[in-house]
Parts: sequence; C-alpha cells; structure tokens
Amino acid sequence: MYYIICNFQIEGFHCWKDAPDFFSYLRNRHRHIFEISAKIKVDHSNRQIEINEQRKVLIKYLINKYGDPCEFNNMSCEDIARDLAEHFNFYKVKVLEDGYSGAEYINMKRR
Repeated sequence: MYYIICNFQIEGFHCWKDAPDFFSYLRNRHRHIFEISAKIKVDHSNRQIEINEQRKVLIKYLINKYGDPCEFNNMSCEDIARDLAEHFNFYKVKVLEDGYSGAEYINMKRR
C-alpha cells in the first residue's frame, strides 16, 4: 500500500467562541501559521499524484474557500483537517498551530 505525504503552511486566523473562562483569551480572533500534512493513498509508486502539484491544489482550495490569509472563524484544527480530508477524500490530515500542537483527522471512508 502506498501513500504520499503533502506538507505545507498557510497563514490563518480563528477563535474559540465557547472557550471556558480559563482559556477566555482564545475567544478572540488570533493568528497562526497552520502546518498541514495530508496523507493520500495512491495505487502505485510512479507519481500517480505529483506532490508539488497537490500542495498547490490544497493551498488554492483553502484560499478560495477561506481567503488570504484564511479566516477560519470558529473552526478548530479538527474542523480544518476534516474539511480537507472529506473534500479531497484523503486518508489522513494533520493540522498544527505554529508547528506545536493540533489535531489529526482520519477519514474512515478512505483507507
């Protein structure tokens, strides 16, 4: 079984409107460099999907949908990962905030 990995960064803003009081500062719009990694199933080892072109497609999708920089509003890293995985039917997408922490979504429909 083969997978390609496509990594990139994109600037964006989001907030957590329902943050508990202890994290109340996260209720405000704040900026991150979102580091995104998509794991994409392919059927063979001969560049079925060109990783550089796929990266451009992903960036274009996010900018077209959310703007430049991306305005994710109340979306979490989990939400962003799920959006990409389900829209493109990817196996797994990981989204980190500033390279530290974040979330991973595994698309159980795509193994």
